[in-house]
Parts: sequence; structure tokens; C-alpha cells
Amino acid sequence: MITKAIEAVKTIVRKIKDPASCGKARSAEWPKVRNAYLKEHPACELCGSTNKLNIHHRKPFHIHPELELDPKNFITLCEGKEFGINDHCNIGHGDNFKFENIEIDSDVKKAKEIIKNNGGKPSKECTKDLSDFAGIVKARVKKENTK
Repeated sequence: MITKAIEAVKTIVRKIKDPASCGKARSAEWPKVRNAYLKEHPACELCGSTNKLNIHHRKPFHIHPELELDPKNFITLCEGKEFGINDHCNIGHGDNFKFENIEIDSDVKKAKEIIKNNGGKPSKECTKDLSDFAGIVKARVKKENTK
């Protein structure tokens, strides 16, 4: 009985951490592939944080399950809000886990430039600039995904 309860909690936690995968079963290889990728890419590609890391699929798993284990489809993004935004959700998905951000690589590059131009450290100005940029990404991604 306790084992079933633990498994139920694990399922709920998985769905909270990766809502886009709801309804899609992850490959048994996913934990191994994920850990290997994080070992090679141990920081957020956008802000450099090592907290609350997530492997973002450039082409989302729920749309392209065949690319689930392809490291060329991955980018490490965090959910730690080191600079005031959730890099994975706000930039990776345009604030909606159902959406695909087809310009993820250029958006990460632009966000990195914003951080660099603000001295490379968290500040009110940097947070405002990144939040403004995240709003632009959100509007564009929503438009691209609701055509």
C-alpha cells in the first residue's frame, strides 16, 4: 500500500515538473540520457545558474516524442528565477508549456546579451529588461502556436 502511494506521488511530481509530457510515457532511457546531458551541460544556457535545472526540448516532447532522447534537441534551462524569470517556462515555452518556441536559440542569445549589458548580475534593471523581453517572447510564441 505504501509503495502504491509513493508511486502515485512520484507520478504527480513528474507531471508537475514536466506538464507537457502528461499523457505521454517517457522512455525508460530518459533518466539516463537526462543525467548524462546535465553532466555535460551543468548550467542554464541562458543565465548560467546551476539551480533548478531542466532539460528543455527545443522541439517539445509532447509534439515530437521521437526526439525525446536526441541531445541535439536539448538545451539546459533553469526554473530558478535567478534573474527574475523562469528561463524554462518564460523563454523556452513562451509561458505556456503546450507551446513550442521555434526561436529558442536566438531568444537565449538575446537574453544572455540583456544579462551581459546589465553587468552580468541580478539587479532590478536586469530583471525588468528580461521580464520585458519575456513578454515579447510570450506574445510571439503564442501567435506562432495559435495560427
